[in-house]
Amino acid sequence: MATDKESRLTISSSVGDQDVPVIPKTCKAGVVKEFGPNFKVVVEDVAIPEPGPDEVLLRLNVTGICYSDLHYMLEDLPMPRMSDFGTLSPGHEGAGVVVKVGSNVKGWKVGDRGGVKPMMDVCQNCEHCWDRRETYCTSAISTGLMVNGTYQQYITSPARYTSRIPDGVDDFTAGPIMCSGSTMYQCLEESQLKPGEWVVFMGAGGGVGHMGVQIAKAMGLRVIGVDGGKAKRDLCMQLGCEAFVDFASTDDLVAEVVRITEDKGAHGVIVTAGNRSAYGLAPSMLRIGGVVMCVGLPPTGTTIAGADPTEFALKGIRITGTLVGSMLSTDKCLQLAKRGLVKPIYEIFSIAQLPEAVDKLRQGKVSGRHAKNIVKEIGNNNKQRSGLVSTGSEYRIHSNRHDEVNASELQSHTRPRRLGFQLAQTRPERENCTGASLPSNTRAITAIYHTLYYIGSVLAAWTTFGTRNYDNNWAWRIPSVLQIAIPLVTSTGLFFCPESPRWLISQERHEEARAFFVKYHADGDVNSPLVAFQIDEITENIQRETAAHKSTSYLDMLRTKGNRHRLLISISIGVFAQWNGVGIVSYYLSIIFHTVGVTSVTQQTLINGFLQLWNLIMAVFAEHHNSATGIAVVPMLFIYDAFYDFSYTPLVVAYPAEIWPYELRSCGIAISQMANFGALFFNAFVNSIALANIAWKYYIVYIGILILICITIYFFYPETRAMSLEEIAEVFDKIETESLGTGLATNSEIINAEKDEIEYTHIK
Repeated sequence: MATDKESRLTISSSVGDQDVPVIPKTCKAGVVKEFGPNFKVVVEDVAIPEPGPDEVLLRLNVTGICYSDLHYMLEDLPMPRMSDFGTLSPGHEGAGVVVKVGSNVKGWKVGDRGGVKPMMDVCQNCEHCWDRRETYCTSAISTGLMVNGTYQQYITSPARYTSRIPDGVDDFTAGPIMCSGSTMYQCLEESQLKPGEWVVFMGAGGGVGHMGVQIAKAMGLRVIGVDGGKAKRDLCMQLGCEAFVDFASTDDLVAEVVRITEDKGAHGVIVTAGNRSAYGLAPSMLRIGGVVMCVGLPPTGTTIAGADPTEFALKGIRITGTLVGSMLSTDKCLQLAKRGLVKPIYEIFSIAQLPEAVDKLRQGKVSGRHAKNIVKEIGNNNKQRSGLVSTGSEYRIHSNRHDEVNASELQSHTRPRRLGFQLAQTRPERENCTGASLPSNTRAITAIYHTLYYIGSVLAAWTTFGTRNYDNNWAWRIPSVLQIAIPLVTSTGLFFCPESPRWLISQERHEEARAFFVKYHADGDVNSPLVAFQIDEITENIQRETAAHKSTSYLDMLRTKGNRHRLLISISIGVFAQWNGVGIVSYYLSIIFHTVGVTSVTQQTLINGFLQLWNLIMAVFAEHHNSATGIAVVPMLFIYDAFYDFSYTPLVVAYPAEIWPYELRSCGIAISQMANFGALFFNAFVNSIALANIAWKYYIVYIGILILICITIYFFYPETRAMSLEEIAEVFDKIETESLGTGLATNSEIINAEKDEIEYTHIK
């Protein structure tokens, strides 16, 4: 049975290169010694079982440690005991690969991926099995209770009741779904709640609750999370809660839930927290016809006594419970995971640390993520720091006379230009900024990143204005020296900056990474589920990044229609960033002023100074040579830059970063930057010559380009606002996309793993 306190054990190995599975004689397993209050778990070598005629042999890559396992080992529930059946290895949720099939098995083959559920097998002949409620089958065999469970690397499973794991769902996700995910899906289906109705999760930030929140959101329900602390609030809101009630700071939980639901109460309350108070309050939170779903296992003697029996009758309240998920519920939940709508949270331990992991769960200290040797060394501390330094380090050679300065020089300092050696960097400072931000703020941080150089452009513009009347080389030296000195001063701040948590995890310095998230994202709460969620996500991404580095290339950007569409956008957005008029409006501001009759150095620098202030304000919120024309041109420049700042400035960075699948994201951003610098290279050598020869007529060329840009954006740039990355992928690919590199070993690689290779344990 799923419980609110739940963990994950993952066993993962280095892989071989043979096609025939090598099955050793023995494998590692967690074995229980001394059942009862003083139980202990030790890791031993056990014999690998031989599959029966109707069974498959699975090599597990992931297994979970659920609080129900502790009940089995403690023998503290009024139910049969492990010792009654001679069972030594608990565990009831695992995911892996088939390495051998029985003689009568049809439909399964070596290399298929499968999962083991809390019910190892059912009779499939009783009324409960026929009614798709086989989890209540009186002949059901409970995994890890009646037979050895998933605390061992190899396990046999009846072929007919083994769940298939679809492509696109990694084992880390599939394992937890076998129990907590499928149980919550079954619970929500049995509740008969409809899309748009209110559902309250008591214990929303817990092991089962956080999965229920995601599934309920995917089903279209309006979710209210009840739990304690800011960290759990952040996690629940991120996962899909529409509202959150903090039991630690709310005087009247029932009144607050009723208020949120427009004074009517919720349609359903799912109790995943195994405590008396949660069950006591649940009935009073309901409206007429509401339902209480009992999932969490409370202490013995708990009763639902939160409401007078009369209230049950007057409201028509239903109370029911869910044991575990059926095979059908498991399959449906796996499909949600394939679409990216369900993602469990888990921590990582090595299999040698299994006893420690079980003890940690028993003490209620499950948080964070621990792993060893999962990834190769990724990233470099010095490279990341150099990327940060380059954020503010821009240097140019300037003329010593203001009337000779064009827009690629100091006066028009409105767009960043870097020395050639910086082109080798794909702006790693962007990754450092987004990597340190809260997940809910990442998209905003990515968008605002490209707008902040206006702060520097304001300083440069007004420095130039201050030195405009100098009649010596210091007119250009002072601004140039400042552009060198200020980055040198700001770079000293790097010594006070914390290391990137992504880099720390790649170096296996997980405690330091956890300390970063605890301090900056969880307000010092070391047990915050949000910390565990983020460490999990980063570690998984690093694993995928390693595999993608081995198996993907720029040619993959041409292999599918969706990727070719993305490539068109990446190239065009980079080119359009320089060819939408900014190349002459900003870079050649001095020539424009001369063209329209604004020739005074004071006037030019003053206008430029105010223009940069205007640009900063806008960014934060997102043909005749006569003087009359010149006066009209100046406000037009302000209007032009305002619209550019609102739209294109954040778009250049944010759009390419979100449209590409994970494996090709860095390639897509690199292509966009290459296109941007290529167009900039063109501007540097062509625009000045064109303006010098045909003056204002050159603007007609850009009018045509702007028309082309508008057409391209209208027909080829899909709207991605408020979409998840998975939804964006569906927009481009039209079908459920399969990753080019999932970061997982292939089936043939996994089944050929040697038993003595590296092994891992994941705990959620």
